Amino acid sequence: MGGYTQEGHWSSHCLEATAARVYRVVEFDFAALDRKGNHTPWTALIEHWKASGITIADAEAALHPHLSKHMPLACVTSSGGKSLHGWYNASDLPEDDQRGFMERAVALGADRATWVRSQFVRMPDGLRDNGKRQTCFYLNPQNCIRL
Repeated sequence: MGGYTQEGHWSSHCLEATAARVYRVVEFDFAALDRKGNHTPWTALIEHWKASGITIADAEAALHPHLSKHMPLACVTSSGGKSLHGWYNASDLPEDDQRGFMERAVALGADRATWVRSQFVRMPDGLRDNGKRQTCFYLNPQNCIRL
C-alpha cells in the first residue's frame, strides 16, 4: 500500500496513502540530551523533576489528562522506549478545527511531526522491531471509534 509523495516519488509514507484522520496522536518525548549528547531545551526542567522524584514518564503522562480537556483522550501508549503517545478522538473535527489543539500540545512540548497525517506513530499494544511491547497504559473505550 502506498502512494506518491508531493515530490512525485512512490512511498508508503505519504499523504496520498492515508485516509481522513480519525485520531490525533500527540507524542511527548522529553530528553535531557539529544542524539549527539548535547543538552536539550528540557535539560534543566528534567533535572528539577529528577530532584523532586518525578520521572520523565511521569511528566509526559501528566500532560495527557490536561490535553484531554480539549479533545477526548482514547488511549495513552508507550513507544516501547521513552516516549508516550496520546491518541485523541478527532473523528468529528475537521483538520482546521484541530489546529488549536495541536498548537497547544506543541507549546507543551509535543513533537511537531505528528501534525502531519502520514507520520508513523506507535500502535497501542504493538511490538517494535526489537520485540519491545508498546504498552497501552490508559484506555477509555467511550472515546474510541466504534465501527
